[in-house]
Amino acid sequence: NFHFGGLRPYGYHVANVLLHGAASVLCLLVAELLLGKGSWWACFCALFFSVHSIHTEAVANITGRAEALSCIFFQLAFLAYARAVSTGSGSSLALRSARPMHVHQMHPSSTDRQSQTNYHYYYYQWHYIVLCLAMSACSLLSKEQGVTVLGVCAGFDVLLHYSMWSSPIRRTGAKDDRRKSLPLSNDGANTNNGGSSTAVVSESGCRHGDSAGQLQVSGLITRLGVLGVCGGLLMWFRLSMNYDSQPIFKEEELVAAYHPNRTVRILSFSNIYSINLWLLLAPSALCCDWSLGSVPLVSSLADMRNVWSLIMYTSLGVLGMHVLRAKRAVLIGTSLAFLIVPFVPATGILVRVGFVIAERVLYTPTFGWCLLVTFGFKRIAHQSKLCSRAVYLMMVLLLLVMAAKTVTRNQDWRSDFALFESGVKVIPSNVKLRNNYGMELKSAGRIEEAREQYLKVIELDPEYGEVYMNYGNLLADERNYSGAADSFEKAIQYPQQYAKTLNNLATMYFKLGRLKEAEERFKESLQLTPDQATTYNNLASLYGESKRYGESEEMFRKALELNPDYTEAYFNLGTLLYQIGRVGEAEQLLLHALRLNPQHYGAANNLKVIQFHKNREIRQN
Repeated sequence: NFHFGGLRPYGYHVANVLLHGAASVLCLLVAELLLGKGSWWACFCALFFSVHSIHTEAVANITGRAEALSCIFFQLAFLAYARAVSTGSGSSLALRSARPMHVHQMHPSSTDRQSQTNYHYYYYQWHYIVLCLAMSACSLLSKEQGVTVLGVCAGFDVLLHYSMWSSPIRRTGAKDDRRKSLPLSNDGANTNNGGSSTAVVSESGCRHGDSAGQLQVSGLITRLGVLGVCGGLLMWFRLSMNYDSQPIFKEEELVAAYHPNRTVRILSFSNIYSINLWLLLAPSALCCDWSLGSVPLVSSLADMRNVWSLIMYTSLGVLGMHVLRAKRAVLIGTSLAFLIVPFVPATGILVRVGFVIAERVLYTPTFGWCLLVTFGFKRIAHQSKLCSRAVYLMMVLLLLVMAAKTVTRNQDWRSDFALFESGVKVIPSNVKLRNNYGMELKSAGRIEEAREQYLKVIELDPEYGEVYMNYGNLLADERNYSGAADSFEKAIQYPQQYAKTLNNLATMYFKLGRLKEAEERFKESLQLTPDQATTYNNLASLYGESKRYGESEEMFRKALELNPDYTEAYFNLGTLLYQIGRVGEAEQLLLHALRLNPQHYGAANNLKVIQFHKNREIRQN
């Protein structure tokens, strides 16, 4: 992007949209494996994924490209693994998963064709497994949660075996070689939209001796072992890239994660999980930041929010029970795997994460949700012709409503101002969003509205230190130096704001004529952050005001060493040298300041003064 378009954002957004489109096409291919090739249900699933509003953050935000890339490699890895354990071509893998591989596909040399068919029943192709592992590594390098595709593949493999072993034919056997139908991804009804509806199973192949069964189990265990070992190696490689450094999180932003009571943590995290699921179901209230009071703690079993958590766990449990029914095991189980497994790294169970809720991490899990919704519509549609028509209408309305919401949500991401404004409307209690919104209002010149936001933040959370610094800057711009100093004094009471606020506080002391206090604060600030050219410039101005010209010149030159393009330091040093009679040096410094900023009024005015005195001396001589 940078090579072709530099920093112009248009190209980056186009690339993100194209990547999202590629991810949607891959979702279509995976859906066809589970729902039937050419099925309208698979098309609906992919369309639902492509227009889902939860994806707005990942697509509209340029840095969200990691989510789309991870999802693309995630789906490619799954497709490769599905091909590795497939037994033929031309139909839905999930539907043909119980079919034994035909003799002509394996080219057996033995005359016992039936024995060879059963022996190679779960033949798998290792080059596809290697491709799966390579795609998994790419997904991991795009985003850490990408490594969970190996867990999805493992679950898919187990479900295929379970579906075959638990089928009625497998359990009861048969007394002849007739071929029967075993529905796996539907409810026993034929579809009318081009998708396969049943899988044909050879009973004689399923009833072969112990050697075939042992080979199946051995192959499954081998594949699971390879996935587990490679997954561990990938995680070790990724963690080794941290060089023993650990991310630093703010406890005040992650209240649930740092709460000392385990029960409160469990209840609060369960509530957070239910909110994530609700955002998939009804993404009407989307927000770019869910920290700092956005999701209050659940500190009691009597809290009504526990009901939603219970409903969530119950629903997932019911779906899990349906997995035990062989004819739906592959579809429902794989859908749940896509929904849950990629979300596990974001739960905070394995490692602490730096967010409460992040819509972007739901990018890949959304596909599992789309599969479940599609399966639900499909079941209802098969009840009767009336139900079928109602379902088709609901599907069209769902796509239209979701697309409209996505378009609307995109408008929120057009600028920081719009993003923070929408966030404040969704979560009025989020002090971080209000503080950022106040900064945007101030930059837009809407001072009174910015003041209102800052004061509201102080009312909601008096311990949020950053707002005192921003409010102090607003008062300083209004030349209310006393009020600004009071606000900065409150800000430095918070360790995270101390170093950033010292220079501003010292500047207010300087403006108020409290020179000794100002000097102490400037020096303290330089001890903490010695690379700040602004602080050296301000301290130099203080020394100049105190007629300590030598120290003032030294501080100005240190500021210029740190920042050779510091226009204000050139202007101030030039003005100082003019005052002490070094007119020639002063003129050169002021000219340099004017070259850096041709609109600098002070430098231009002082040069006019110097030129005026030069002309007067020439006339006098």
